[in-house]
Amino acid sequence: MTEANGNSLNLGRGTVWMDEVPDCLHQNHIFAIRTDQSQLLPEFLSLMTQSARGRGYFQLVSSQVGIATISKQKVLDFPVPHIPVSDQHRRVEIAMRRLQQIQAVSASLERQVRLLGEHRQALITAAVTGDLEVPGMAA
Repeated sequence: MTEANGNSLNLGRGTVWMDEVPDCLHQNHIFAIRTDQSQLLPEFLSLMTQSARGRGYFQLVSSQVGIATISKQKVLDFPVPHIPVSDQHRRVEIAMRRLQQIQAVSASLERQVRLLGEHRQALITAAVTGDLEVPGMAA
């Protein structure tokens, strides 16, 4: 989780580390947080910090002198709903499915924008080279 950043919107952002790079070290503006997984799933905490409530909390409690920062105590004070782990699992699964759907739609839209840009360029090229006849326009 980010502890300091030039942009206060980035405070408290993070991800669940799955040991993708063994023996990896993090830099000094990162909090490494371990949860008691019998009480709080790391994935649930991560989703909570990414929520509108989480974003608002970290902006509210941040300090800024040069770069925006949050303290360890402010991280520990972050209000997380106390719900059973089984409900956390269910909510994480639902959120991950929805995030995958959003990512798929976003990727599709990005492809469409790229294709529209290519079509636009082809249309401009055809008009400039005279390969395009515009109805109603005299040649």
